[in-house]
Amino acid sequence: MQTTIPAHTGTTILVRPKTLTIDEVLEAAKDLPTPVRVEDGFLVLEESLRGWKFKEPLKVSLENVLAVREKGLIPYIIQAFGSERPGLIPWAFQNKTIVKMARHFLRGFSGSPMTLYTYSDTISRYSLFLNGHSPDMIINDAKAGGNIVDDVRLKQHVGFVEDYRAQLEDDGLTKGRVHCCVKHLRTFYPRQRDQTRT
Repeated sequence: MQTTIPAHTGTTILVRPKTLTIDEVLEAAKDLPTPVRVEDGFLVLEESLRGWKFKEPLKVSLENVLAVREKGLIPYIIQAFGSERPGLIPWAFQNKTIVKMARHFLRGFSGSPMTLYTYSDTISRYSLFLNGHSPDMIINDAKAGGNIVDDVRLKQHVGFVEDYRAQLEDDGLTKGRVHCCVKHLRTFYPRQRDQTRT
């Protein structure tokens, strides 16, 4: 796939997105506290970052890992989920919106794996609230299948967030926790920050 960027000279610059190699993936994962291997098209972990052996090896589609395109994101994503909810590792790699958010936190903010975990945990629970739709499907719906957020659809999603807020309050979460969950979702949604009440 090629991306074109119009240049001021009237010509077009071609940018070819790079995919990682298996060697780059293994190099990126070598400093993790648990061994990682590649086997039959999967990145395989046998134990959590805390050293707990999984009943079944955790398998992440190698195609999804290679598509991340940045070596630094691989250990960052694994560290974010590897201790608390390792089952979210494959989920994170298969959702481009979560990988994009991981890049946002790693490159633009503190780079704390716990930040990525906390926000992603909220998004995974919100996805279940929306009948199990994946984060990518949710954002695709807000964009009406295109590349730009559809204002009408976004208003509908603001309503979904408000419904989720009500459910969290009904479930007995504290006001502070509910506020944090809504903040996480505002970060997840494009252009929603100014449209959701705090």
